[in-house]
Amino acid sequence: MAERPVKLWNVLAALLLPVACSSAAERGPITLSQIGGSEELLDHATRQGLVALDASGGIAPALAERWIVIDDGLSYVFRLKDSVWSDGKHVTAPEVAASLRRTFAEQGSPLGPYFDTVASVIPMTDRVIEIRLRRAQPVFIQLLAQREAGVTRTGAGTGPYFLHSRRSGITRLRPVTPPGMAILEEDAEPNDADDVRFRNDSAAMAIARFSLGHIDGVNGGTLGDLPLARASRPTTGELRIEMTRGLFGLAVADPRGALADVSVRRALSLAIERDVLGARLGLANWPVAASTIPGQAAASDEDNLTADMETRLARARALMAGRKLEITIGLPQGPGMTMLHAALRADWARIGVTLRHAAPRARPDLKLIDEIAPVNSAIWFISRLGCRQMPACDPDSDIYLEGALKEDEAEARQSLIARASGAIEASHNFMPLGRPLRWSLVGSQLTGWRSSPVAYHPLQSLRAPAR
Repeated sequence: MAERPVKLWNVLAALLLPVACSSAAERGPITLSQIGGSEELLDHATRQGLVALDASGGIAPALAERWIVIDDGLSYVFRLKDSVWSDGKHVTAPEVAASLRRTFAEQGSPLGPYFDTVASVIPMTDRVIEIRLRRAQPVFIQLLAQREAGVTRTGAGTGPYFLHSRRSGITRLRPVTPPGMAILEEDAEPNDADDVRFRNDSAAMAIARFSLGHIDGVNGGTLGDLPLARASRPTTGELRIEMTRGLFGLAVADPRGALADVSVRRALSLAIERDVLGARLGLANWPVAASTIPGQAAASDEDNLTADMETRLARARALMAGRKLEITIGLPQGPGMTMLHAALRADWARIGVTLRHAAPRARPDLKLIDEIAPVNSAIWFISRLGCRQMPACDPDSDIYLEGALKEDEAEARQSLIARASGAIEASHNFMPLGRPLRWSLVGSQLTGWRSSPVAYHPLQSLRAPAR
């Protein structure tokens, strides 16, 4: 399952690519490789919302230059800064309000449970917007910084960049011209120093490009390809590892198969030696998960994942009652995933369970979930593990969550959230392992790169302003 090594022709191709080299001494465009899909990166760069995430994962002004929250958190009033669309036309509050209404009404959005609380979006003047909520939503400002809340008009956004071109696999972005400055025609000579250029790459190719000095940075690395990054022997400070918030664990993919019995699922979860899993994967101080939903308790004392390993193994063996079982798992490719498979196989062998890779195109018993939580809220975790998104789930968790989202009284709402969390924990349809890991390679040009709890790095902040 390990990713194949970079072949000689791949290295030669990287050497011959006409991508501008950059150095701290000679300022040029920022050049990046994005591992995996880049549409989220492109959307964030070209379709900002009222607010945005800053380099450290906090909230920063974007289309809105300032805002206030009144009426006990039920009213958010935003004053727009003087902005232009990517075609140079000025942005107005009615246009922004129309875009946000479309977003909040969209069916099937991952953030739909949160947006359901929006009562109205009203342009009060040409530069002022009020968003009115039916009930207080503590993470509402965080929601407005997400990709889904990016403001658009006829498919175009307001920046901070616009899509200049896509040629030979390279996406070139150019800053949206501020009001009062001349707009460059698309075929005009680019201002290289302010451009950002990126491409989609496999982990191996992205690492090769960086090692050969052809790009300034690599984004989007995961645990699966971390060993490849380490094998390239980056210098001190080039390899940045972030422990983010979110879900990293094993979900039941086939509720009717070998894991239909909850006692088997409990045994598997108890038998994972999380305290040493990080060391097996070559990670020091990897934060392990003591529960599925952060801030919520385990389902029972018997399911306590922080108990000593011998106690947990004894409970797991009792639950298995001498049964022998073979289960399959679906994992992404990469040497890190090979190491994870070996660790799980060794742990579960101690309770009579044999772990195998799922056959190609076959439905596995377990699959990996490795996702960053966009907002710091138990509601996201409960919704993600509910019946709308999971083949194996407890319907009670959805019922409790729906009640919590409609509840105006804070104490009652928290009680319903605790019940939803308890239902998920008791089902053992998800086995938490630790926090999602992301890594980047950061070159000397990227002086503004900062660690973030959501592993998001705004392109306009990658290079600190010149003094």
